[in-house]
Amino acid sequence: MINTLDTLPKIKVKLSVPLIATFLATQYNPYQISKKCNISHQAVNDYIKRHYDKLVPLIDNQDVLAAMHSKYIAQQAKDKLNDILNTCTTFDKRDLIPLTAVSDRHTNQYRLLSDKSTSNVSVDQLPGRKNEREQRKLALLDELKQVKGNVIDT
Repeated sequence: MINTLDTLPKIKVKLSVPLIATFLATQYNPYQISKKCNISHQAVNDYIKRHYDKLVPLIDNQDVLAAMHSKYIAQQAKDKLNDILNTCTTFDKRDLIPLTAVSDRHTNQYRLLSDKSTSNVSVDQLPGRKNEREQRKLALLDELKQVKGNVIDT
């Protein structure tokens, strides 16, 4: 049985952009790809050169790395801010402003590179008529009372 398996012809795998992109994204080099596909490494190199413009978007992970780097910097700045606020009884406001700016900037950069929203503000359009606006105001105040759990003066 083993002898018959050795005599089987090796099947050449047809190259495609998704196949090559998968190999390249998992850190295979052209020589390793050629061994897996039973073709020459020159054929793999040639295919990569001919289809380079289609392969680059599939294997480019620089945005992911930049997002993780931004998240790391933002977390370090937030940790430093927390240390200052929790441990120091006297501190200079000048220390907090740059740390807050760094933290906010890198948090937003991380969210942008991760395709997440950077908007944390909810916008609600008010009706045009005065009585409708008053009704909407009362409805919003009722919602706020439920959230806060206490009475708010209007």
